[in-house]
Amino acid sequence: MEPSKYLFEANFRYDGSSRFAEGNQWGFFPSLSVGWRLDQEDFLASQDWVSALKLRGSYGVLGNQDIPNFSYVNLIQTGHEYLFGGNVGSGVAVTSFRDPNITWETTKISNLGIDASLLNNRFDITIDLYDKRTDDILRPVNLPAQVGNLGGPIKNIGSVKNVGLDLGITHRNRVGSLDYGINLGLNYNINEVTNLNGEIIYGGNKFITLEGYPIDSYFVLESDGLFQSEAEIEANPFQNITTKPGYIKYVDQNNDNVINSDDRKVTGSVLPDYTYSFGFDLSYRRFSLNAFFQGVKGVNTYPEAIIAMPFWFATSVTERWANESWTPERPNAPLPILTSYEDSQNDNFLTSDFWLLDASYLRLKNIQLGYTVPERFLSKIGVSRCMFFVNGQNVLTFSKMNDFDPERNVKQANYYEYPSVKMYTAGINLTF
Repeated sequence: MEPSKYLFEANFRYDGSSRFAEGNQWGFFPSLSVGWRLDQEDFLASQDWVSALKLRGSYGVLGNQDIPNFSYVNLIQTGHEYLFGGNVGSGVAVTSFRDPNITWETTKISNLGIDASLLNNRFDITIDLYDKRTDDILRPVNLPAQVGNLGGPIKNIGSVKNVGLDLGITHRNRVGSLDYGINLGLNYNINEVTNLNGEIIYGGNKFITLEGYPIDSYFVLESDGLFQSEAEIEANPFQNITTKPGYIKYVDQNNDNVINSDDRKVTGSVLPDYTYSFGFDLSYRRFSLNAFFQGVKGVNTYPEAIIAMPFWFATSVTERWANESWTPERPNAPLPILTSYEDSQNDNFLTSDFWLLDASYLRLKNIQLGYTVPERFLSKIGVSRCMFFVNGQNVLTFSKMNDFDPERNVKQANYYEYPSVKMYTAGINLTF
């Protein structure tokens, strides 16, 4: 039976959810995909260098109803006492507003791809371009405390898009007694908040979600080196009456000659620009060697607390702070003048990009060397296969961050997370 040249598939879903009010419970979620096997066409069938080649495209819609039950109706809660006639009575109350018009959150995904196998299957290539857009995002909306101190409703507000590229390449070949394989994977993604209905979401004192920027971008002051003299402090916008040489200098973004929270800017993100991996498999006679590397690029973290800040609430100070902080004799030091965190949290330790770190890394996740014993030595003891191996995990890490493990939750501000363990093992694999 000849392979099909043209491929088509369609699915249609009509889902209902009791988590929405009547009239908003149902959603229609179609999907379809098409493919074209170019290698089956006459103009490519005679080409030896093309083993397989397919163009494909798809479009689909998914729905999300992951919210608490009865989020569309105001609920009455017990346990709220009230005073009446000098007596305390048991009561009930509505503690949060609800939106009866909420409905499905939808995600529309478009994809264009190429699958190719070339040069007698020596090269396999997969390329995907995707556009993922999520609309009517279900999220809670805060209300001012003056409005009865009530919790805000869950509403359909917000749109986010993710546009990117997925690439996978594999090469296999044999040269004499050497068999080898090489693989590469890459994902490049652009995340952008496209609609918040004019709202700005602040996450603590460091993060912001704003139209036109990635989710949870850093919103911090911009630093401009360290003050070197009292004259330089006088010539720059006012920061604090305690500012002195060796303190961080900040940029006056709005030109009002005062440094405050109005001078913060969006810079850096907890979402990487791209993630990648690569590896190889080698086999020479009875020896084998394989390795796998993984990495991310274009991601930031903002460490705080004990190791990042000196004398954090009466704790100690690191060797780097002791040896690389600013002094008049060391004007080009990478760290500001040595003070305790409490004494200069309104100066050196204002939230700024001075402390923002590049959390990119490349790590050798796994490497293994093996040796397979010849069969003639095994037949007498009833063993069909025997391989000795040594293995290492998280053996090497290349990163600008040397104080802690870069493969971590980059939104975690402290160093308390347990790092990835470096592990070495040796063993024997027997088949009877």
